[in-house]
Amino acid sequence: MYCFFLVVKVDPFDSQIVYVSKNIKNYLGYSQDEIVNHSLFQLIFSSNHHKLRDYLKDNHQGFFFF
Repeated sequence: MYCFFLVVKVDPFDSQIVYVSKNIKNYLGYSQDEIVNHSLFQLIFSSNHHKLRDYLKDNHQGFFFF
């Protein structure tokens, strides 16, 4: 199974990344230091921001598997 672990502070308008596993570079090309303390919205296409915001507004919490 290929995956990485990502933890975000749930906020429908920011969603700051607070932790990500070291192997993130294999999947997104960014190191841990490059994306921790940045918004999750910076990593996804702007056309998908509304989907993520709606999901977070509905107070969904838990694990995501991509």
